[in-house]
Formats: sequence, C-alpha cells, structure tokens
Amino acid sequence: MTGPVHIDEIFNSIQGEGIFTGVRQVFVRFMGCPLNCGYCDTPNSRLPAGLVCKVERIPGTGEFMDIPNPVDMDTLVNIIEDVWSPATRHLSLTGGEPLTQTGCIIELSGNLDHPLYLETNGCLPDEARKVQYVVDVAACDVKLPEHKATEDYQSLLNAELETVGIFYNAGAVTFAKCVVTDRTSGNDLDIIASGLSDIDGTLPLVLQPVTSCPGFEPPASKRLLELMDAAGEYLKDVRAVPQVHKMMGQL
Repeated sequence: MTGPVHIDEIFNSIQGEGIFTGVRQVFVRFMGCPLNCGYCDTPNSRLPAGLVCKVERIPGTGEFMDIPNPVDMDTLVNIIEDVWSPATRHLSLTGGEPLTQTGCIIELSGNLDHPLYLETNGCLPDEARKVQYVVDVAACDVKLPEHKATEDYQSLLNAELETVGIFYNAGAVTFAKCVVTDRTSGNDLDIIASGLSDIDGTLPLVLQPVTSCPGFEPPASKRLLELMDAAGEYLKDVRAVPQVHKMMGQL
C-alpha cells in the first residue's frame, strides 16, 4: 500500500484538450513536475507539496473546500466517488506530472471501477512501464524546444517518444498533443511527427494553439494550417484543437 500523496485539486469538469474533448471527467491533479514549461497554466501543481488539497464541493459548481495534504487512499477514493456523475466517463490523472505517483495510480486502479485517463508529459518512461497495463487512455504532451521545458531537449524528446510507444504497445488508447505557438518551427514539428510515425503512422497528433500568456502567443490561422500539413507528411490523423474548456468557462 502506498502512503498519502500531495494533490493540488480534485474536481469534475469537461475535458477540453485532445481527442476526447467534450467528455466529462473527474480530474485529480497531482503535485510535482520535473519540467518547467513557460506556458504552464497550473504553476502551483509544479511544486512538490502543498498544505491543502482543493476539493470541489458539488460537481460543476466550481466551489471548493480545503482538506489537508497529503491525502490518503481511502479519502481520495471517497472524494472521487462523491464528485462522480452519471455523464462522467474517465478519471483524469493530471498534474503536475502524475507519473511521479505511479504507486498511487496502481492502487487507484484496484480501488475504483472507472477508466483511467493519464495526462502525462512523457518524461518518465521507466515510470510509465509500471502503469502501462492499468491506464486506459494515455494523452502524451510532447514538448517543443521553444517551450523551454528542460535544458536537455533531445533527451526529453527521446523519453517522450519512448513513453508514447510504451502505452501504445500496451494497448491503451494513445495520442500525442503538442502545444504550438507563433514561433513553432515546421522542422521541429517534423521531427516529432516522424518519431511518432515510427511507432504507428495512425497515431493521432493534436496541435493545440497555446492560450495567450506572457511570452507565448498562438500561431496565425494560416500558419496553423501549414503546421498541420507539415505533420501530415508523416501522420494520417492530425488535428487542431484549442483549450476548449477555457472557451466554455469550465475548470
């Protein structure tokens, strides 16, 4: 049995990114992340620990209460069941980086009868192997050099592609996501798309225009189409999907 874990927040909302956009999920946002992406919209979750975990009182209200961190497994399971709803489809494990908490993920899989949807940056392939057979959906966020996520980009990219392959070969519904900006290079995207095609040319790649924030702006419409075509030279399923939950006013 794993010990208590530090969690930033737990809530019920609509998935606003990737190929499951529009699906209702319960989100468990773990704390701690090895990367430092410049556009990160949940910077508090990058911290390794926090005094409190925010828990949504009633699904969809956005009203939260604080409970002490770390959170033990029985409490976590009870909260998840409390905020579940009839239309909810997955338990989204996000962060931060959930693969820093593989023991918790394995234990959750044995205590809940809900499909697990993993949102990972893919930087920890050895940890991915530990949970490859309990994850139902793997949403892998592949970084670009301009994201400034790490000082050793090539090692990160290699790890991310390895992680995508681990989940894909284990039978999880697997797709890659890449946040694109007005500075995104077609050559950088070519490298990512080519690496994904080496796993399987039918793997979906979602290009997500960055939500405007200091230092980052989305690509113009014409440029986004050009980036889609660049990736489409290697992959059969390339989509452009913004952060829809933000457009809808969802958490």
